[in-house]
Amino acid sequence: MLKKWLTVACGAAIMAFGIDVFLIPAKIAAGGVSGIAAILKNAAGIKASVTTLALNLPLLLIFSFVYGKKSGLSSLVGALMLSLFLEVFSFVPRLVQNEMLCAIAGGLLSGAGLGTVLRADANTGGTDIVALLLQKKWPYFPIGTLVLVSDGIIILASGLVFKSFDIIIYACIALFISTKVIDAIVIGLDYAKEITVISSKAPDIAREVMETLSRGVTGIRSIGLYSGKESLMLISVVSRNQTVKFKNIVQKYDENAFVIVSDVKEVIGEGFR
Repeated sequence: MLKKWLTVACGAAIMAFGIDVFLIPAKIAAGGVSGIAAILKNAAGIKASVTTLALNLPLLLIFSFVYGKKSGLSSLVGALMLSLFLEVFSFVPRLVQNEMLCAIAGGLLSGAGLGTVLRADANTGGTDIVALLLQKKWPYFPIGTLVLVSDGIIILASGLVFKSFDIIIYACIALFISTKVIDAIVIGLDYAKEITVISSKAPDIAREVMETLSRGVTGIRSIGLYSGKESLMLISVVSRNQTVKFKNIVQKYDENAFVIVSDVKEVIGEGFR
């Protein structure tokens, strides 16, 4: 449990540093509660730590009531830590003057911080909570769409407040980078390939794949509905650098084999993680 909260604290600190030192000074509101904080800090002088706390607390109370105290506690701790570190880093001067560099650095750090928090099975509140609550009422709306709409409204609002279209573009860049970094941390970068093979030489292909590549292969009996012929369909997951070798093995035994190669973002199991 201690390790979890230390991880949350570390993630919140990284996220707060990116917001305080890069995004807020450049007036970049990359969605979420931190985006609202950036707008209010630059437009009205309200501290980001105060804004995030004031907005997150009522949201988290409602979230705890709807989803249970256990889920609400993790979110509450994450939100409190974010507000604490936003206050701590508010005294750090702006390090970079170029808005594009601020968008890149802010996106990288805020994404890395939030991704670290999410990996610890916690969060820092924000518009994700709003999206979850809205989906509870209207389940036919995808959560991703709800988050995108809420973030989009905040980004457009920043452009109107600061009367700058450039700010909107910088915010979109920061949000895009942040999202990609979060995915990389939460899902991982060890992308693999799932290969499906339908061939009359399936047993020979499977044997060589297991012997040469040291990868498991699953065989499923299938019937071609057009031809009516029964065959063996092979499914295997390999690392990216083994994909070409796998296809060469298939070609060696059956040049007419039907092969499907798909991206796999996360693999948990023997030979992977």
